[in-house]
Amino acid sequence: MKAVLIQNKCVQVLKGEAQMPTSLSAVEKSEMNDKA
Repeated sequence: MKAVLIQNKCVQVLKGEAQMPTSLSAVEKSEMNDKA
């Protein structure tokens, strides 16, 4: 699963929402979580 997330550029999701870039909006963070 981890490899799939990394391939889909969702590595931030693995680290948790607090580790996501601050430039992302709440909606973008939610979308990344939904993809995961």
